[in-house]
Parts: sequence; C-alpha cells; structure tokens
Amino acid sequence: MTKSIIYLASYIAAIAGALSLAPRVALADPPGPIVCQGGKQAAPDAPGRCCWPGQIWSASREECVGVPRCPAGLVLRRGDCAREVVDQAKRADIRKLLKLMGSARMGVQATEQLVRTYQIALPQVPPSFWRQLSAQITEDALIE
Repeated sequence: MTKSIIYLASYIAAIAGALSLAPRVALADPPGPIVCQGGKQAAPDAPGRCCWPGQIWSASREECVGVPRCPAGLVLRRGDCAREVVDQAKRADIRKLLKLMGSARMGVQATEQLVRTYQIALPQVPPSFWRQLSAQITEDALIE
C-alpha cells in the first residue's frame, strides 16, 4: 500500500509540475528489504511485511491470513505461532500415561503395517530405505 501511495504522489507531483501548478516534490525511496524475525518470512506480494510460513498478506485486512506452519519450538495458538510452554513434570506424566495405555505400542504396530503395505506397493524403493525407516519407528519417537 505504501508503494501505491508513493507512486500516486509521484504521478500527482509530475502532473502538477508539468502544469506549473506546484513545484516538483522529491519523494524518498521506498524502504529497503525488511528482515523478518522469529521464523517469519517476508511476504512475497507485500514488501515490508512478514508472515509465518503458510500465510499470505491480506491488504484488505492489513494482516497475515491463512493457517501458519509454525517453526520448531513454536506451536499454533489462536491462529498465531507462540512458544510452547509445558511443565516438564506434566510432560513426564503424559509420556508415562501413553506408555501405560499402550498407545505408543499401538502406534508402532500401525506404522509398521503401513511400512509393509508401502513396501509391497513400491517395490522400486530399496530395502535399505525401509530398514532405516523402521529403525526410527520406536515408542519413544512416537511419544515425543
């Protein structure tokens, strides 16, 4: 929007100068590239604006819109990315409960079944890939 105003002001000044109705006005150059902080990225169609990955700048609402993809260490909270704050004791209790309920074990079983299904459906994928993938599927990895 700022660029539009600058261009419009330049156009008006040029016309006024050509008609000798007003002196020419020297306008400042638009601001340089902005450096986005905290994992946000420069909005491609809105110079000087930063949005979370997965969002775009809405000129009509003058805000970023869309569901953000939050960077590591941040969680989606009320449509924005925020630091995850979880009490470590609570986290340990949740892990213990998931193990006691067998949730992690069921997750490993379901994932292993999916891997076997994909092995059959994708015979061109080398067996070493499936072994490496299967080695990463652990109860601890799924709970984390």
